[in-house]
Parts: sequence; C-alpha cells; structure tokens
Amino acid sequence: MSPREAEILATLGDLLARETGTRREVALGADLQRDLQLDSMSLLSLAVRIEDTFLVRLDEDGETLRTVGDLVSLIERRLDEAVPKEVLP
Repeated sequence: MSPREAEILATLGDLLARETGTRREVALGADLQRDLQLDSMSLLSLAVRIEDTFLVRLDEDGETLRTVGDLVSLIERRLDEAVPKEVLP
C-alpha cells in the first residue's frame, strides 16, 4: 500500500467512525454493506462526507463500490483528476 493510499484509508476510517459512531479497524477488503453494515442512507451520507473532506466528486459512472478498497481507489483516481496538469509555456 502506498503512503497516499494509507493516508486515504486512515481518513476514511475517521469518516466511517463518525458515520457509524463506532471506531474499528478498517481493512481494504471490508465489504461496505456486509462487514461495515452501511445501508443506502449511510452510504449516501458517507459519500457526502468524503466529497467534503477530499474536495472531490464521487460520481461513479456506473462503477460498483463494494469494498473499502474500491472506495480508496476511487478517491485516489478523483484526487489525481483534480490535480491541475502542468501548464506548458
């Protein structure tokens, strides 16, 4: 796991703790619904928290997010897209 992924995972763990009211170890393979017991309303609320925290949009484009790892990957991609490309003179 890269340092950036570890940082995203740690922040995501904090957001999940706020959402669920319970602090727990969050693994990349954890299923958002089965393991973390997030229902559709909790997932929507978590998405808003993620967008506000990371300043990204999580429009999935039909992508299925089942695990914490899926979410970390999506956040990382959105962060990459948000970084302005170097302007050439």
